[in-house]
Amino acid sequence: MKRRTTPRITTTLTSLLLTLALLSAACGSGDETVSASPAATDSANDDAAADAADDAPAQQNEAPVNETEIANTPEPVDPKLVAPTDVVPSPDSDSVLWVRFTGGDPNCTAARVTVLRATPDDVAISLEVGITEDALVKSCLAGEFDLRVAVDLGEPLAGRPVNAEQPSGDDAEAPLITPELSTDDLVGLTEAEVAALADANLFPWRVTRSDDEFFMVTEDFNPGRVNIELEDGLVVLATLG
Repeated sequence: MKRRTTPRITTTLTSLLLTLALLSAACGSGDETVSASPAATDSANDDAAADAADDAPAQQNEAPVNETEIANTPEPVDPKLVAPTDVVPSPDSDSVLWVRFTGGDPNCTAARVTVLRATPDDVAISLEVGITEDALVKSCLAGEFDLRVAVDLGEPLAGRPVNAEQPSGDDAEAPLITPELSTDDLVGLTEAEVAALADANLFPWRVTRSDDEFFMVTEDFNPGRVNIELEDGLVVLATLG
């Protein structure tokens, strides 16, 4: 009687090959590339765009948040030649200049910009600042404001430099209280003499300081009101406001 032999070697070899195949399928190839999800890619692009925007330089002719544009007034009241703080082309048109300066309440300030010349080499302007016709009869805010006037050149600036006429000693006249009376005319007078002039010329006035004593006053701005400071009973400074 022949004995039956069990194929142990064949079974073992088959199990080993099956195990290796399963391990190879689970691990995959070492050269596979992992791709980022669309959401992660979009987020990275947004971050890069934001960083680029933060690093971009601000445009010089962008209007500051608190800057106010007032009209170019042909006839401001009591105009004085003023040096602009800046002159740049408008961001909307290279033919329009923004003439910037510091002034009073925009509702009470009037300004006139004149183009003195426009040659192929440069442009020259003048800025005169005064008050509006109704400033003396309405309430105006105290303080300084960033203002600008837009003036049309009629042709592109095209990179030409802009020169502004500067105030000279002759132009730096004292403000007028009346057509015949300036603030400098009050310096050296007594308080009683100022009171007499105010009564005769019908202008409001007040004492803001006497020697080392400073008086509390209202903070409203009145371009026709005279403020005086006294030392030893005499006026040493007179201003309007």
